[in-house]
Amino acid sequence: MRQTLFHIRGLSAPAMTALCLAASGCNGGTCADFGNCEAPPGDASTFDSSRTDAQGEDAPMDAVDACASQKPDEANGVFVSPSGSDSYDGGSCGTEAMPCRTIGIALLVAATGHKSTMYLATGSYPGDVQLDVLSGVGDGGVTSLEIQGGWSALLDQWTPICDTTDDVASKTVIAGSVSGGSSLNARVTLSSLSIGASSQAVLSLMGGSNTIILRDVELRTTIADAGTGD
Repeated sequence: MRQTLFHIRGLSAPAMTALCLAASGCNGGTCADFGNCEAPPGDASTFDSSRTDAQGEDAPMDAVDACASQKPDEANGVFVSPSGSDSYDGGSCGTEAMPCRTIGIALLVAATGHKSTMYLATGSYPGDVQLDVLSGVGDGGVTSLEIQGGWSALLDQWTPICDTTDDVASKTVIAGSVSGGSSLNARVTLSSLSIGASSQAVLSLMGGSNTIILRDVELRTTIADAGTGD
């Protein structure tokens, strides 16, 4: 048994591209559902993010300052925290003061409210994340959503973590898998977070009219049998 970690700085999977990273190779049942399972090469040259550029001991101070100056956009954002709640009397979750507790409910809030950004406070989020809901509710859901990890929500004050000596992506963990099927018709960006703690695929995507972008994302899983099987 061993721990496997993929740390992806920049990867874009265009529409109709199958991307499936699994624990034990593409002969497993999870990967077979998504066809060819070959991840397209990433193009880090197009990746520009002050959040991740601020990491590392040699990061320039202007990148750190740019990160620290970021403010969340409450009007167009959905806020999620492990200490939040998925229901509130007299209203729904997703504000800075009343964040949702799970990403699944937050996706529904984003789709129905046409939000463009999801802010994840640091911590662990159990369960699998199904992205298809973004295109399957209300009057068409959203066409673009960025899911950002690495936020601090101390005393309802949401600020980005701009640590130059630590790995920001490891501080926000989606403990299950992330998947999107052919009904997902949206551009989804995942940034500054970790995915996976299961024995199945941690990331499985099959294109509809969508693009999936990964920015400073760690894909991790514990592998008991690394063989490809019969």
